[in-house]
Amino acid sequence: MTSGAPEREPIASLVSALSAAPLDRLALVTVQAPPAPLEALWADDGEAALLWSSPGGRALAGVGETLVVAAEGAARFARVGEAARALAGAHATRHPDAPPVRPALVGGFAFAVGGASGSEWAPFGDARFALPRWTYERHPGGGATLTLALGPGESRGLGTLGPELEVMLGRLESPRPGPRFPRIETHAEPFEAWSAMVGGALAEIGAGRLRKVVLARRIEVRSAAPLPVPAMLARQCAEAEDAYRFAFRVAGRTFLGASPELLVARRGRDLESEALAGTISGDESGGGRLAEFVSDPKQREEHAIVVEAIRARLAPLCETLSVPDRPEVRPLRQIAHLRTPIVGRLRGDVPLVELAASLHPTPAVGGEPSAEACSWIARHEPAPRGWYAGPVGLVEAGGDGVLAVALRGALVHCERARVWAGAGIVAGSTPGGEYEETGMKARSALAALGLGD
Repeated sequence: MTSGAPEREPIASLVSALSAAPLDRLALVTVQAPPAPLEALWADDGEAALLWSSPGGRALAGVGETLVVAAEGAARFARVGEAARALAGAHATRHPDAPPVRPALVGGFAFAVGGASGSEWAPFGDARFALPRWTYERHPGGGATLTLALGPGESRGLGTLGPELEVMLGRLESPRPGPRFPRIETHAEPFEAWSAMVGGALAEIGAGRLRKVVLARRIEVRSAAPLPVPAMLARQCAEAEDAYRFAFRVAGRTFLGASPELLVARRGRDLESEALAGTISGDESGGGRLAEFVSDPKQREEHAIVVEAIRARLAPLCETLSVPDRPEVRPLRQIAHLRTPIVGRLRGDVPLVELAASLHPTPAVGGEPSAEACSWIARHEPAPRGWYAGPVGLVEAGGDGVLAVALRGALVHCERARVWAGAGIVAGSTPGGEYEETGMKARSALAALGLGD
């Protein structure tokens, strides 16, 4: 070991691994790490950082960026897929007792092409995925790892990498106490503007030009002190264990959330998706009220449109596709949804990003017909959605991975946060009812982040 280096097992592992790491290509060096909350790896220094956790699946956090894939325009899904496939050429080495780690890009896509330009979302772009410099991962079978990613030509010397590892281990071994949440004020767009927008959508539906359109409204949060993002992530973990947790810090702005909705997951030729549409307050989901919700014609119509679209888009790609005839109820902490789980077996090697490109946006966040509904949204919603309702998640080198729909989240910058909440407008919708639904969803998101009751 180099003279003066700390006498610690991870440092010794790093020394051994670096000696075998080639200089001419991407190198991944994995050592064992202590158990810790994912958000412990984040610091309040504004450095690029990310977090991803899926129920029963991969759970990781990263800081720094060794590889960034920023893609614009219609080819954004294909570009991310190409970059992920290139990870297969990385040289990977690990401590013998460390679980294996599959290299992956983590990030997301804007709801619509060009939907992030010229706005608060500009640093995120149409698509942005990253391979962090340091990735901390907790493994389902137990144990945790810390992986260093080194780009081609980057120094493999312990002189700088040893102290870096010490910093990362220090964060994991001594998580900071959570700061107190500051007092906040919330400001919503006025009901009159919302009512006019919903009325316009209902006119389009009545004229037969749209069958469904999902409209979103924005709630602004203001505080007297910077909002504590790591503490918000910790609260999110406690409040939304069964959700798809995500967080991306880019240029000092953080988009984080806990989504209940899977867009698509692939493992080999097996895929999973789901339709999640139709909402009821958790306070009303008991007894006879729940039965009324499940059989309500308006809720069933809104849900059926989503199921039909997902089935139609996946069927040509699958040799088998299982779609239940009736939805189930997905209870969450404050609300409940109608849910139809969908599983299939692919005809061939269709990568995750290609499946996502076929599905997004589903009528759960866009509408039907899709192109017409999304065009109507772009013309009438008062603020760009950015990454809200876009696909976010993890793409592995072999084409596997998981992407969720970016819901129940907030875009945080210093003392401000913005939360988006949407509702599906179909025949039978009312401005007041949909305003109440978006309010429920916004309160749920704020509560999960520690910014509400």
